[in-house]
Amino acid sequence: MIVGKWARAFNTGDVEALLAQYHPNAILVPTLSSKILTNQHTRLRYFTDLLVNKRATVEVTNYIMLGGVESGFYVFRLADGTTVQARFTISPYLGKIGTHHSSVVP
Repeated sequence: MIVGKWARAFNTGDVEALLAQYHPNAILVPTLSSKILTNQHTRLRYFTDLLVNKRATVEVTNYIMLGGVESGFYVFRLADGTTVQARFTISPYLGKIGTHHSSVVP
């Protein structure tokens, strides 16, 4: 389960451990940004803000897997008490996360 491993790394707050799960050329369409992140530097800035500055955690609430691709729902909790319900799809590439799309549940 890719998303389970991802969530465990996310919840440690260790940005480097989280980034290590992404292929260097991965595509990340993040929940809390309007930009598509396509390199390590932009992913580092995004996750540093989310994990270090906002002290976010995540809980996977439901997911399914088909052919190695995982889709489902998770809830982000920020230190200020904000919660964000989101949906995701994660596709593997060469043993790492190749594509990760996440958006707020309408």
